[in-house]
Amino acid sequence: MKVLYVGPYFFRQAFQDFTISKITGYVFRDLYKAIEDFVDEIFWLTTAKIAFIEDELKEYQKLKVIKVYHPPLIGLNKIKAHIQFIRIGYDLCKKEDIDIVTNISGDVHAFDGLIMGKRAGKKVVVRVAGNQMASCCYRGKYDSWRKFLLPADEIRARMLYQLADKVIVMSQPERGRIAKYTNDEKICVCPRGIDTEKFDGKLAERNEGGSMMVLYIGRKSKEKGYDLAIEAAKMLEDTPQVKFLFVGDFEPKESKNIIFKGPVHPSQLVEIYSEADVVILPSRTEGLPQVALEAMSMRRPTILSHDVFDSLFPRELAVFCRLDPIDIVQKILYILKHPEESRVLGERGRKFIEENLSMKQMSVKYRQTLLD
Repeated sequence: MKVLYVGPYFFRQAFQDFTISKITGYVFRDLYKAIEDFVDEIFWLTTAKIAFIEDELKEYQKLKVIKVYHPPLIGLNKIKAHIQFIRIGYDLCKKEDIDIVTNISGDVHAFDGLIMGKRAGKKVVVRVAGNQMASCCYRGKYDSWRKFLLPADEIRARMLYQLADKVIVMSQPERGRIAKYTNDEKICVCPRGIDTEKFDGKLAERNEGGSMMVLYIGRKSKEKGYDLAIEAAKMLEDTPQVKFLFVGDFEPKESKNIIFKGPVHPSQLVEIYSEADVVILPSRTEGLPQVALEAMSMRRPTILSHDVFDSLFPRELAVFCRLDPIDIVQKILYILKHPEESRVLGERGRKFIEENLSMKQMSVKYRQTLLD
Protein backbone atom coordinates (compact mmCIF):
# COMPACT_ATOMS: atom_id res chain seq x y z
CA MET A 1 0.00 0.00 0.00
CA LYS A 2 1.21 3.50 -0.84
CA VAL A 3 0.07 6.72 0.87
CA LEU A 4 0.53 10.29 -0.38
CA TYR A 5 0.47 13.16 2.12
CA VAL A 6 -0.33 16.56 0.61
CA GLY A 7 0.73 19.84 2.18
CA PRO A 8 1.39 22.08 3.80
CA TYR A 9 0.91 24.11 0.64
CA PHE A 10 2.74 26.93 2.38
CA PHE A 11 4.41 27.42 5.76
CA ARG A 12 3.31 30.33 7.92
CA GLN A 13 5.67 33.22 7.33
CA ALA A 14 6.57 33.46 11.02
CA PHE A 15 8.28 30.08 10.91
CA GLN A 16 10.40 31.23 8.01
CA ASP A 17 11.25 34.59 9.55
CA PHE A 18 12.57 33.21 12.84
CA THR A 19 15.59 31.03 12.17
CA ILE A 20 15.43 29.72 15.76
CA SER A 21 12.60 27.45 14.62
CA LYS A 22 13.91 24.71 12.36
CA ILE A 23 10.66 22.80 12.30
CA THR A 24 7.08 23.86 11.90
CA GLY A 25 4.16 22.56 13.90
CA TYR A 26 2.50 21.73 10.60
CA VAL A 27 4.76 18.75 9.95
CA PHE A 28 3.49 15.95 12.19
CA ARG A 29 6.00 13.15 12.26
CA ASP A 30 3.73 11.09 14.50
CA LEU A 31 1.23 10.70 11.65
CA TYR A 32 3.87 9.02 9.51
CA LYS A 33 5.15 6.94 12.41
CA ALA A 34 1.65 5.60 13.04
CA ILE A 35 1.53 3.91 9.62
CA GLU A 36 5.12 3.31 8.53
CA ASP A 37 5.14 -0.36 9.55
CA PHE A 38 1.85 -1.03 7.77
CA VAL A 39 2.47 0.46 4.31
CA ASP A 40 4.99 -0.08 1.53
CA GLU A 41 5.81 3.57 0.86
CA ILE A 42 4.87 7.04 2.12
CA PHE A 43 5.12 10.06 -0.17
CA TRP A 44 5.03 13.68 0.97
CA LEU A 45 4.19 16.43 -1.52
CA THR A 46 4.74 19.97 -0.26
CA THR A 47 6.16 23.19 -1.73
CA ALA A 48 9.67 24.40 -2.38
CA LYS A 49 9.89 26.82 0.53
CA ILE A 50 11.16 24.29 3.04
CA ALA A 51 14.84 25.15 3.40
CA PHE A 52 14.21 26.22 6.97
CA ILE A 53 13.18 22.67 7.95
CA GLU A 54 16.08 21.02 6.18
CA ASP A 55 17.28 19.32 9.36
CA GLU A 56 13.85 17.83 9.94
CA LEU A 57 13.69 16.54 6.37
CA LYS A 58 16.87 14.59 7.04
CA GLU A 59 15.12 12.96 9.97
CA TYR A 60 12.18 12.05 7.75
CA GLN A 61 14.50 10.43 5.24
CA LYS A 62 15.61 8.04 8.01
CA LEU A 63 12.10 6.60 8.06
CA LYS A 64 12.30 3.50 5.90
CA VAL A 65 9.39 4.30 3.61
CA ILE A 66 9.15 8.06 3.15
CA LYS A 67 9.92 10.02 0.00
CA VAL A 68 9.72 13.82 -0.09
CA TYR A 69 8.70 15.86 -3.15
CA HIS A 70 8.83 19.65 -3.07
CA PRO A 71 8.42 21.03 -6.59
CA PRO A 72 9.29 24.69 -7.16
CA LEU A 73 6.22 26.88 -7.60
CA ILE A 74 7.99 30.21 -7.15
CA GLY A 75 6.99 32.94 -9.60
CA LEU A 76 3.46 31.66 -10.18
CA ASN A 77 0.39 33.52 -9.00
CA LYS A 78 -1.81 31.80 -6.43
CA ILE A 79 -4.29 30.23 -8.85
CA LYS A 80 -1.62 28.98 -11.25
CA ALA A 81 0.42 27.63 -8.35
CA HIS A 82 -2.54 25.59 -7.08
CA ILE A 83 -3.24 24.26 -10.58
CA GLN A 84 0.40 23.27 -11.02
CA PHE A 85 0.47 21.70 -7.54
CA ILE A 86 -2.60 19.60 -8.36
CA ARG A 87 -1.15 18.57 -11.73
CA ILE A 88 2.09 17.43 -10.09
CA GLY A 89 0.17 15.48 -7.46
CA TYR A 90 -2.01 13.80 -10.08
CA ASP A 91 1.07 12.75 -12.07
CA LEU A 92 2.66 11.42 -8.87
CA CYS A 93 -0.49 9.40 -8.06
CA LYS A 94 -0.44 7.78 -11.51
CA LYS A 95 3.31 7.24 -11.74
CA GLU A 96 3.72 5.70 -8.28
CA ASP A 97 0.32 3.97 -8.22
CA ILE A 98 -0.71 5.68 -4.97
CA ASP A 99 -3.53 3.99 -3.04
CA ILE A 100 -4.54 6.71 -0.56
CA VAL A 101 -4.26 10.51 -0.77
CA THR A 102 -4.53 12.42 2.50
CA ASN A 103 -3.31 15.65 4.04
CA ILE A 104 -1.42 16.75 7.13
CA SER A 105 -3.90 19.39 8.27
CA GLY A 106 -6.00 22.24 6.93
CA ASP A 107 -8.63 22.18 4.22
CA VAL A 108 -6.72 24.37 1.73
CA HIS A 109 -4.24 21.72 0.62
CA ALA A 110 -6.81 19.04 1.49
CA PHE A 111 -8.89 20.38 -1.39
CA ASP A 112 -5.89 20.16 -3.70
CA GLY A 113 -5.39 16.60 -2.48
CA LEU A 114 -9.05 15.82 -3.13
CA ILE A 115 -8.86 17.02 -6.74
CA MET A 116 -5.61 15.22 -7.57
CA GLY A 117 -6.70 12.05 -5.78
CA LYS A 118 -10.21 11.79 -7.20
CA ARG A 119 -9.02 12.65 -10.68
CA ALA A 120 -6.55 9.77 -10.40
CA GLY A 121 -9.24 7.43 -9.03
CA LYS A 122 -7.71 7.12 -5.57
CA LYS A 123 -9.16 6.92 -2.06
CA VAL A 124 -9.08 10.34 -0.38
CA VAL A 125 -9.04 10.82 3.40
CA VAL A 126 -9.36 14.44 4.53
CA ARG A 127 -7.91 15.45 7.90
CA VAL A 128 -9.43 18.62 9.38
CA ALA A 129 -7.71 20.37 12.28
CA GLY A 130 -10.15 23.24 12.81
CA ASN A 131 -12.76 25.54 11.35
CA GLN A 132 -10.85 27.28 8.58
CA MET A 133 -13.71 29.64 7.71
CA ALA A 134 -14.16 30.75 11.34
CA SER A 135 -10.43 31.42 11.56
CA CYS A 136 -10.57 33.48 8.36
CA CYS A 137 -13.44 35.53 9.79
CA TYR A 138 -11.41 36.49 12.85
CA ARG A 139 -8.35 37.26 10.71
CA GLY A 140 -10.44 39.60 8.54
CA LYS A 141 -10.25 37.62 5.32
CA TYR A 142 -13.90 38.31 4.51
CA ASP A 143 -13.90 42.02 5.35
CA SER A 144 -14.90 44.75 2.91
CA TRP A 145 -14.89 43.81 -0.77
CA ARG A 146 -13.64 40.28 -0.01
CA LYS A 147 -17.01 39.14 1.37
CA PHE A 148 -17.56 37.13 -1.80
CA LEU A 149 -14.83 34.74 -0.60
CA LEU A 150 -17.05 33.37 2.19
CA PRO A 151 -19.68 31.72 -0.07
CA ALA A 152 -16.85 30.51 -2.29
CA ASP A 153 -15.18 28.84 0.69
CA GLU A 154 -18.55 27.36 1.71
CA ILE A 155 -18.87 25.74 -1.70
CA ARG A 156 -15.33 24.40 -1.52
CA ALA A 157 -15.96 22.96 1.97
CA ARG A 158 -19.14 21.26 0.84
CA MET A 159 -17.35 19.67 -2.13
CA LEU A 160 -14.40 18.65 0.01
CA TYR A 161 -16.41 16.84 2.66
CA GLN A 162 -19.00 15.33 0.32
CA LEU A 163 -16.48 13.89 -2.14
CA ALA A 164 -13.91 12.63 0.39
CA ASP A 165 -14.10 8.92 1.24
CA LYS A 166 -13.41 9.60 4.91
CA VAL A 167 -13.03 12.72 7.07
CA ILE A 168 -10.88 12.82 10.21
CA VAL A 169 -11.70 15.55 12.74
CA MET A 170 -10.25 16.51 16.10
CA SER A 171 -13.40 16.72 18.25
CA GLN A 172 -17.10 15.91 18.50
CA PRO A 173 -18.13 19.55 17.90
CA GLU A 174 -16.10 19.49 14.68
CA ARG A 175 -17.85 16.29 13.71
CA GLY A 176 -21.21 18.00 14.19
CA ARG A 177 -20.13 20.98 12.10
CA ILE A 178 -18.93 18.86 9.18
CA ALA A 179 -21.94 16.52 9.37
CA LYS A 180 -23.92 19.45 7.96
CA TYR A 181 -22.04 18.93 4.72
CA THR A 182 -21.79 15.14 4.43
CA ASN A 183 -22.73 11.70 5.76
CA ASP A 184 -21.93 11.48 9.48
CA GLU A 185 -20.91 7.83 9.18
CA LYS A 186 -17.73 8.63 7.24
CA ILE A 187 -16.53 11.15 9.87
CA CYS A 188 -14.12 9.89 12.53
CA VAL A 189 -13.00 11.82 15.64
CA CYS A 190 -9.27 11.20 15.95
CA PRO A 191 -6.98 13.89 17.44
CA ARG A 192 -3.23 13.41 17.29
CA GLY A 193 -2.91 12.54 20.94
CA ILE A 194 -0.07 13.31 23.32
CA ASP A 195 3.24 11.61 24.02
CA THR A 196 2.58 11.16 27.74
CA GLU A 197 6.12 9.98 28.41
CA LYS A 198 7.59 13.13 26.93
CA PHE A 199 5.00 15.56 28.27
CA ASP A 200 5.14 14.49 31.91
CA GLY A 201 5.33 17.25 34.49
CA LYS A 202 6.03 15.06 37.48
CA LEU A 203 9.56 16.46 37.81
CA ALA A 204 8.43 20.08 37.51
CA GLU A 205 7.49 21.34 40.97
CA ARG A 206 4.94 24.11 41.35
CA ASN A 207 6.07 27.52 42.47
CA GLU A 208 5.47 27.68 46.21
CA GLY A 209 6.68 31.24 46.69
CA GLY A 210 3.35 32.93 46.03
CA SER A 211 4.21 34.05 42.49
CA MET A 212 2.88 32.61 39.24
CA MET A 213 3.94 32.38 35.60
CA VAL A 214 1.08 32.44 33.08
CA LEU A 215 1.95 30.83 29.75
CA TYR A 216 0.42 31.51 26.33
CA ILE A 217 1.62 29.33 23.44
CA GLY A 218 0.20 29.98 20.00
CA ARG A 219 0.06 32.20 16.99
CA LYS A 220 -0.29 35.94 17.18
CA SER A 221 -3.70 35.62 15.63
CA LYS A 222 -7.11 36.74 16.78
CA GLU A 223 -8.75 33.35 16.51
CA LYS A 224 -6.29 32.23 19.20
CA GLY A 225 -7.28 35.14 21.46
CA TYR A 226 -3.72 36.40 21.92
CA ASP A 227 -5.04 39.97 22.15
CA LEU A 228 -7.25 39.01 25.11
CA ALA A 229 -4.29 37.44 26.89
CA ILE A 230 -2.14 40.53 26.33
CA GLU A 231 -4.90 42.82 27.55
CA ALA A 232 -5.27 40.70 30.70
CA ALA A 233 -1.52 40.88 31.24
CA LYS A 234 -1.60 44.67 31.01
CA MET A 235 -4.37 44.79 33.63
CA LEU A 236 -2.09 42.85 35.99
CA GLU A 237 0.98 45.05 35.52
CA ASP A 238 0.77 46.19 39.14
CA THR A 239 0.36 42.67 40.50
CA PRO A 240 4.00 41.62 41.03
CA GLN A 241 3.14 37.99 41.80
CA VAL A 242 1.89 37.38 38.26
CA LYS A 243 4.16 37.24 35.21
CA PHE A 244 3.32 36.28 31.62
CA LEU A 245 5.29 34.32 29.03
CA PHE A 246 4.18 34.48 25.38
CA VAL A 247 5.62 31.86 23.02
CA GLY A 248 4.84 31.96 19.30
CA ASP A 249 5.35 34.31 16.37
CA PHE A 250 6.03 37.31 18.60
CA GLU A 251 9.00 39.63 18.37
CA PRO A 252 11.25 38.69 21.33
CA LYS A 253 11.18 41.45 23.95
CA GLU A 254 10.30 42.09 27.58
CA SER A 255 8.05 44.57 29.35
CA LYS A 256 7.13 45.14 32.98
CA ASN A 257 5.41 41.81 33.51
CA ILE A 258 5.53 40.14 30.06
CA ILE A 259 8.22 38.13 28.31
CA PHE A 260 7.72 37.65 24.56
CA LYS A 261 9.96 34.71 23.75
CA GLY A 262 9.18 34.23 20.08
CA PRO A 263 8.86 30.78 18.45
CA VAL A 264 10.70 27.79 19.91
CA HIS A 265 11.75 24.39 18.65
CA PRO A 266 9.34 21.59 19.69
CA SER A 267 12.17 20.01 21.68
CA GLN A 268 12.00 23.03 24.02
CA LEU A 269 8.30 22.71 24.80
CA VAL A 270 8.64 20.53 27.90
CA GLU A 271 11.07 23.06 29.36
CA ILE A 272 8.67 25.90 28.50
CA TYR A 273 5.71 24.18 30.16
CA SER A 274 7.87 23.44 33.19
CA GLU A 275 8.43 27.18 33.68
CA ALA A 276 4.69 27.82 33.83
CA ASP A 277 2.21 27.58 36.69
CA VAL A 278 -0.88 27.94 34.50
CA VAL A 279 -1.52 27.82 30.75
CA ILE A 280 -4.08 30.11 29.13
CA LEU A 281 -6.00 29.55 25.88
CA PRO A 282 -8.61 32.29 25.32
CA SER A 283 -9.37 31.01 21.81
CA ARG A 284 -12.29 32.26 19.74
CA THR A 285 -12.30 29.16 17.53
CA GLU A 286 -10.39 25.85 17.66
CA GLY A 287 -10.37 22.23 16.62
CA LEU A 288 -8.64 20.51 19.52
CA PRO A 289 -5.40 22.40 20.23
CA GLN A 290 -2.31 20.43 21.16
CA VAL A 291 -1.36 23.15 23.64
CA ALA A 292 -4.33 22.34 25.88
CA LEU A 293 -3.56 18.63 25.75
CA GLU A 294 0.17 19.11 26.34
CA ALA A 295 -0.50 21.41 29.28
CA MET A 296 -2.84 18.88 30.88
CA SER A 297 -0.35 16.07 30.29
CA MET A 298 2.27 18.25 32.03
CA ARG A 299 -0.08 18.62 35.02
CA ARG A 300 -0.50 22.33 34.37
CA PRO A 301 -3.90 23.86 35.20
CA THR A 302 -5.47 25.52 32.19
CA ILE A 303 -7.70 28.55 31.68
CA LEU A 304 -9.83 27.89 28.62
CA SER A 305 -12.38 30.02 26.81
CA HIS A 306 -15.88 28.84 27.65
CA ASP A 307 -17.22 29.48 24.14
CA VAL A 308 -14.84 26.97 22.54
CA PHE A 309 -13.76 24.47 25.16
CA ASP A 310 -16.87 23.90 27.27
CA SER A 311 -18.04 21.29 24.77
CA LEU A 312 -14.58 19.69 24.49
CA PHE A 313 -13.59 19.07 28.11
CA PRO A 314 -15.43 18.11 31.31
CA ARG A 315 -15.95 21.10 33.60
CA GLU A 316 -13.77 19.61 36.34
CA LEU A 317 -10.66 19.58 34.12
CA ALA A 318 -10.08 23.33 33.73
CA VAL A 319 -11.06 26.85 34.70
CA PHE A 320 -13.30 28.35 32.01
CA CYS A 321 -13.32 32.03 31.12
CA ARG A 322 -15.38 34.35 28.94
CA LEU A 323 -13.85 36.11 25.95
CA ASP A 324 -13.27 39.12 28.17
CA PRO A 325 -9.92 40.30 29.61
CA ILE A 326 -11.57 41.25 32.91
CA ASP A 327 -12.93 37.73 33.37
CA ILE A 328 -9.56 36.25 32.36
CA VAL A 329 -7.87 38.36 35.05
CA GLN A 330 -10.37 37.12 37.63
CA LYS A 331 -9.67 33.49 36.70
CA ILE A 332 -5.90 34.04 36.89
CA LEU A 333 -6.20 35.57 40.35
CA TYR A 334 -8.45 32.69 41.41
CA ILE A 335 -5.75 30.17 40.54
CA LEU A 336 -3.14 32.33 42.26
CA LYS A 337 -5.17 32.30 45.48
CA HIS A 338 -6.03 28.57 45.35
CA PRO A 339 -2.77 26.63 44.84
CA GLU A 340 -4.20 23.35 46.17
CA GLU A 341 -7.08 23.45 43.69
CA SER A 342 -4.55 24.24 41.00
CA ARG A 343 -2.69 21.01 41.82
CA VAL A 344 -5.94 19.03 41.75
CA LEU A 345 -6.75 20.42 38.29
CA GLY A 346 -3.29 19.43 37.10
CA GLU A 347 -3.67 15.84 38.30
CA ARG A 348 -7.14 15.53 36.80
CA GLY A 349 -5.87 16.80 33.47
CA ARG A 350 -3.00 14.33 33.47
CA LYS A 351 -5.32 11.40 34.22
CA PHE A 352 -7.75 12.50 31.50
CA ILE A 353 -4.98 12.58 28.87
CA GLU A 354 -3.56 9.22 29.95
CA GLU A 355 -6.96 7.53 29.79
CA ASN A 356 -8.37 9.18 26.67
CA LEU A 357 -5.82 10.97 24.50
CA SER A 358 -2.44 9.29 24.67
CA MET A 359 -0.54 9.17 21.39
CA LYS A 360 -0.44 5.37 21.53
CA GLN A 361 -4.24 5.21 21.59
CA MET A 362 -4.72 7.82 18.90
CA SER A 363 -2.05 6.34 16.60
CA VAL A 364 -3.93 3.04 16.45
CA LYS A 365 -7.21 4.81 15.73
CA TYR A 366 -5.62 7.03 13.08
CA ARG A 367 -4.00 4.07 11.34
CA GLN A 368 -7.24 2.10 11.27
CA THR A 369 -9.21 5.08 9.94
CA LEU A 370 -6.70 5.93 7.24
CA LEU A 371 -5.83 2.46 5.97
CA ASP A 372 -9.00 0.39 6.42
